[in-house]
Amino acid sequence: MISREFTKDDYWRTKWPLVCLALSLIVSGGLIVGLNTLDSTAQASLRDARNALSDARNALNDIEQEEATIIEYIGRYQQMEQDGALATEDRLQFQETLAELRSEFKLFPVNLDFGQQTTLPLEYPVGRTGPGRDIMLQTSRVELRLPLLHENDLANLLLALLDGPSLLQPVSCTLEVNRTGADSYIYLAQHFTAACALNWYTFRLPPEDPAP
Repeated sequence: MISREFTKDDYWRTKWPLVCLALSLIVSGGLIVGLNTLDSTAQASLRDARNALSDARNALNDIEQEEATIIEYIGRYQQMEQDGALATEDRLQFQETLAELRSEFKLFPVNLDFGQQTTLPLEYPVGRTGPGRDIMLQTSRVELRLPLLHENDLANLLLALLDGPSLLQPVSCTLEVNRTGADSYIYLAQHFTAACALNWYTFRLPPEDPAP
């Protein structure tokens, strides 16, 4: 049996194959790490792309729903805008309108008082998306007090106010008799005193965000 020890030349002969093997292992490891990193990056990019696509689809659905809502209610919106319900509360104009009605119906002087305006955000019905902006309902209490020659004068005044541009809701009215007696109505006098309270509604929409 022949035995032979490794010589220096044998070590030199095995050096380069070992070096090549080590380099191959390093390159293979680097490729594996790089491929794993690339796969993770690709998976993350794919998730981001899917999320972006889902967001785009949701935004498109919201736009379509808002467009359908606009088409459905555009007539009512235009009517409300024309009636002044979407404008800023104009108390001076209200006083001028009341003065014109007083002159038209030949009424006694009217005592007019405005309460403090309150603001309440409106909630959308369940299942209906909004325009992305809060709609604020503004309410002011309007109180009228005036003497009357005849009770029909009060009815004429209220009907004219309700038919006007302001969105008003009668809350209460009281009518007191000032003169009694069989001959009281043959005189042009303040036979009654009326006191009425109304709610005055306006809507406020915050300005739209500027387009990016």
